[in-house]
Amino acid sequence: MEQNTDRLLHITIGTHPTKELDLRQEIRLAKAALLYADRVKLYSLTSSVLSMTSRFGDLPLDYKVSVLENAIPLISPKNQSKGLGEILRKYKKIAGRKYLTREDLALKKKVEYLLNSNWNGIENATNEIIQNSKILELKNALNSGVLELHAFENANTDEAVANFMIESITAAVNESSGVRKKTKAQDNKLLMEFIEQVFKSVSDGSTYPLFDEETASLVRTRIQIDKFPLPEFGLDRGRQAGLIKRLFEYLPTFEDATIDEILDIRKELDKPLTRFRSAIINFSQDIKSTAWDKDFMPEADKIYLRDVKPALLDIEESVKSNKFLTTLIRKVAEKPAVLPAGSLFSIAISQFSSLPKELAASLGVGIASASIIYEAYDEWAKKKQATEQNLLYFYYGVSKRLNK
Repeated sequence: MEQNTDRLLHITIGTHPTKELDLRQEIRLAKAALLYADRVKLYSLTSSVLSMTSRFGDLPLDYKVSVLENAIPLISPKNQSKGLGEILRKYKKIAGRKYLTREDLALKKKVEYLLNSNWNGIENATNEIIQNSKILELKNALNSGVLELHAFENANTDEAVANFMIESITAAVNESSGVRKKTKAQDNKLLMEFIEQVFKSVSDGSTYPLFDEETASLVRTRIQIDKFPLPEFGLDRGRQAGLIKRLFEYLPTFEDATIDEILDIRKELDKPLTRFRSAIINFSQDIKSTAWDKDFMPEADKIYLRDVKPALLDIEESVKSNKFLTTLIRKVAEKPAVLPAGSLFSIAISQFSSLPKELAASLGVGIASASIIYEAYDEWAKKKQATEQNLLYFYYGVSKRLNK
C-alpha cells in the first residue's frame, strides 16, 4: 500500500557552509531527522560542493581542456605556460573537424592521451576528498528516497563543475601566495538560494525546519534586523524539531551511530513513534523561545530533566519487573496445577495403557498447567502492552538499541 505523501511528516534540514569539506554536522542532523520524520530534505552548500567535486573525474574532454587552459598560467612557469597554452588552442580548433591532416591527428591524439592519463591524479585526489567527507554515509538514505539532497540551481551542470574546478585551483594558488580570496558571484547566488529556502521552510506548512547553530543564528539575525514575519505554526514546528534534536543528543551512543543503524531502528520502532510525536507536541508547548533563540537549549534541557528522564526510569523499571518467567512462577505458586480426578483428560489418558506412567502423568500435568501458563502470558502481555503505550517508549527503544 502506498503512503499518502500529504500526510507524511517532513523535516527540512538547513546547514551553513563550512571551511572544511566534511558532513559531520549534516549527518548529525540527518540522523535525528530520519529517526523522527517520514521524509527529510537536506539543504547543504557543503554537500553541493562535494557533489560537484565528485564529478571532476567524469568531465567531458572539452571541459577538461577548458579547465587546463585556465589552470596552466597559474600552475606552470611562464616559459612553459605560453607553449602549453598554444598547444591547447590548436587542439580546440581541430577537435571538431572531420578531416585532419597527419600533423593535426598526431597533435589531437597526443593532447587527449596526456589529458586522460594525467587526469587520474585529479580523480584520485577528489576520491580521497569524497571518502573523508563521509558523504557516502548518506548513500543508502538517499537511494531509499527517505532523504533528498537539494540540487542548487546551476550547480550540477558540466559547465558549473568545470567553472568550480577552475575557481578552486585559482583559490588554492592565491592562498599559497597570500592573496585574499574574493567572493564570487556564483557563491553569492548559491548563498541567497540557501537563505531563501531556509526561510521558506519556516513559513511552509508542509515541513518542520531543523537548523545547525550557524543557520539558526542567520535566521535570528534576519528576524531582528529585517523584522521578518514568521507564522506561529512555523515557529511551533521549529520548536518540535529542535527539541527532538536535543533529546537525541542526550543518548550517549547517538553520536557514534551510523545512518544505516538509524534507518534499521526507525523501521523496528515505527508504531511507538506515533505516541512519541504526541509527547513532543505536548512538551514543545511548554517552550517559550523559538528554536533559533539562545534560550531554547536551556528550556529543552529542562523538559528532559523534568519529564523525559523520569519517564525513562519508569519504563526501565516496568520492563525489568515484567519478566514472563517471574510472572509464571508467581502464578504457579498462587494456583498450582492439579489434574482433577475423573476429568475427561485423566480418563482419556488412562486408556493409553501402552504409554509409560511417567509420560501419562506429564501429559496430565501439562494439560492442567496450560491454563496457568496462559494466564501468566496474558498478564505479562498486558503489562508489556501498557509499557509500550508509554508516549516515550520510542525514545527508550532507540536508547536500548543504540547501546546493543
